[in-house]
Amino acid sequence: MRYQELISTYPVDKFYPGWSDLTKEHFQKAMQEITEVLGGFDMWSTTDGKYLRCGFKRLSAKTGNHLFHISLKQETFKLGLNYRKCRVGEDLLKSGRWESDNTRNQYQTYYNWHGNDYNKELSELISVLKLSKNKEYFKPSLPTIDMTTTPVDYEKFKEMENKFANVKYFVDHYLRCSEDTQRAFCGIISQSRVENLDCFANNPAKGFNLRLGRKDLDSPKSDRVFAEFYPSGSGIRYEIRFVDGITLPNSKDSGRPKGEVDANAVLEFQKYYSNQFKQTFTVDRSPYWPSDYNDELSSLPNEQEQTSKESSMQTPYLSQILFGPPGTGKTYNTIEKAVLAAEPNFEWYENRELLKSKYEELVDENRIRFVTFHQSYGYEEFVEGLSVKVVDGQPHYFVKEGIFKRIVKEAISSFESDEDTKNYVLVIDEINRGNISKIFGELITLIEKSKRKGQKEAIELDLPYSGEKFSVPNNLILIGTMNTADRSLAVMDTALRRRFDFTEMMPNSSVLKPKSSSTAFDIDLVTLLDTMNQRIEYLLDREHTLGHAFFIDVIELVDENKPEEAFSKLKEVFQNKVLPLLQEYFFDDWQKIRLVLGDNQKQDQRLVFVTSRPVELKVLFGTDEIGQFAEQESKFTLAPHGESVWDALQAYKGIYEVVS
Repeated sequence: MRYQELISTYPVDKFYPGWSDLTKEHFQKAMQEITEVLGGFDMWSTTDGKYLRCGFKRLSAKTGNHLFHISLKQETFKLGLNYRKCRVGEDLLKSGRWESDNTRNQYQTYYNWHGNDYNKELSELISVLKLSKNKEYFKPSLPTIDMTTTPVDYEKFKEMENKFANVKYFVDHYLRCSEDTQRAFCGIISQSRVENLDCFANNPAKGFNLRLGRKDLDSPKSDRVFAEFYPSGSGIRYEIRFVDGITLPNSKDSGRPKGEVDANAVLEFQKYYSNQFKQTFTVDRSPYWPSDYNDELSSLPNEQEQTSKESSMQTPYLSQILFGPPGTGKTYNTIEKAVLAAEPNFEWYENRELLKSKYEELVDENRIRFVTFHQSYGYEEFVEGLSVKVVDGQPHYFVKEGIFKRIVKEAISSFESDEDTKNYVLVIDEINRGNISKIFGELITLIEKSKRKGQKEAIELDLPYSGEKFSVPNNLILIGTMNTADRSLAVMDTALRRRFDFTEMMPNSSVLKPKSSSTAFDIDLVTLLDTMNQRIEYLLDREHTLGHAFFIDVIELVDENKPEEAFSKLKEVFQNKVLPLLQEYFFDDWQKIRLVLGDNQKQDQRLVFVTSRPVELKVLFGTDEIGQFAEQESKFTLAPHGESVWDALQAYKGIYEVVS
């Protein structure tokens, strides 16, 4: 916990100076002991600044999930517990009093202590928080990430959001990032302000990349760049350029520190705020924000300033496609994106079970629907077509509605009602495997943002079978997934490319890092995946890399301290996922597969997955002359599943490092 920052900033700084030394000691003790039990928690202030709520609250959220609270008084402080977040422990609460929540008509909601006997009251709170049944129950009320917040962090976030208004593209991406990334980036920017660094976009008209450094307001170029940020997949990457007093060149072997923005990145930045840095970047003025540059760019076109119901229902992406190699979590992430598209204000507190529960609820309400495209899928199944049923022995033809027409009709019904409009979501898995022209037909035009119902250029078409008028409203969001190993983005249907926003999802090896550094599992999954992907990208392309999702089950077993089960799962992943994919990627070019697996570098042949032996042409054909017709003069053999190499730890380590 950043205790010194907590007591020196709003709202605690209004009360703390008036407390006695003994009260200050008790406050510090309470923060330390509660932190030891919970392992970290967020703290935010109520509107009147008289309470601290503690639990989990996203930076961008208006409300949080609070577990306990602290009432701030001029001469003291008082602890309180939100007992709704607990399952057991009522009999341990004896020194305070119960209060009901009249707004929810619930009795025994909050338990508040009087602040008379700090040690006894803190002991009661700790005893309830320690109970194992409670710990499991109030997980959603605690952050699951490395960085916790204090009230000042939420003020910093609001300020940063306002100051970044004219780099809209970057901000849109930032707000879709994970809470971990948002907190880390906000922390880095806040520290850069302390270090007196300007923050500016290197291309303000697009605003995709942000830089820290020195740039005057009237200068077309920066004087010096310390670091740069740019969107990448579902996160943000950084690159530090200024190290030990020099600007490192832009080359592969320059050694520029780089990586994903996360809790470790915050520490990484702090390392490079050196004396040489201060001598180079310090100036006698306040640092500039992005909003200080090119103010005219922050003004929006008139069509984006509408406040009508039609425009208020729009989301940043009415039609989007998640694309990337296999195993990068595209389908996995559609659950979150679908839920937040349908219910933008839903708070799931990084609790996957809570998110899945909401997803299933929305599916039951038919507000989220799922369909998979394939080669034989067509307009008749997707929109409408003729079907037949037999009545009294006679065939009767009728128009059968497809999934797209049904969800559009329900979305329009909500859109045109007098009640609050609800969003509807259609998830299209494997969208690139279908024939888009055949499936959407003339309706491909209707999903375009400007052609949707209620817009100035809205279009309404007649359906070919039913003859009904048909249009697509703004409260229908389309989310597609696309496997780039099946079909490159470059050869996608042009009509589809123009009408969908594309979000790339590449392998994220950082999620394979163990939670504990003392794990008994001796294989570095991060380096293992990165090494194989670097080789695949060089030999083939980045669209055919291996996704991190293949190894998620392995790292989960590692975090559960089950190294033997984790190794067994890793063996299974290589046998049933990695090797079959590599065979498909390289069309059984075993020499390249050996390069990816590092088999060509292993001195001990017992650690080789794919063996290579020369073909004795004379023995096989009776002559050496056949060699000019042969495609290769080596025979490659993949070790059968029962071979010892699959159980050899060093065989896997040999993929990314030299083993003896």
